[in-house]
Amino acid sequence: MDRPELLSPVGGKAHLIAAVNNGADAVYMGGMAFNARIFADNFSDEELPDAIRYAHSHGVKVYMTINTLIADNELARAFDYCNYIYGLGVDGVIVQDMGLARLLHKYLPDLPLHLSTQGTLYNKGGARAAAEMGFSRVVPARELSLAEIKDLAGYCSSLDPKVDVEVFVHGALCM
Repeated sequence: MDRPELLSPVGGKAHLIAAVNNGADAVYMGGMAFNARIFADNFSDEELPDAIRYAHSHGVKVYMTINTLIADNELARAFDYCNYIYGLGVDGVIVQDMGLARLLHKYLPDLPLHLSTQGTLYNKGGARAAAEMGFSRVVPARELSLAEIKDLAGYCSSLDPKVDVEVFVHGALCM
């Protein structure tokens, strides 16, 4: 069995430093838009380059949350934002919106896509569809039991290419 990745949410610079100093393998953070944790102390476009550099200088991966539904009139701006953070070297994006995911997979194929828990993945069919859309990681719905998560993880590891499964160890809490 592979060693699990310890992934921590960070809401701002102080949280980033704490996560890095306390052994996180990766962090996920949001910017000022397209982020379900919009009221957290998120990173501005100007702060992101330094935050990503800081994490990477300590061997910590950075995943950006683009985990809201994107309206038609927001799609171009959301894609431009993803292109911006891709250029900064983020290690992946956590996406809920399938239209945005399709664009990212087509035009930024090297940007790893993670299906957000807001994507409400409950079963193997959903995991297979996510893999076909280019997702390399899925975060199943928080309502799944441990047995259901184990079954889904076993299935995802058999897919080609393999799909990683991420779970919240504190249930529905982002801690």
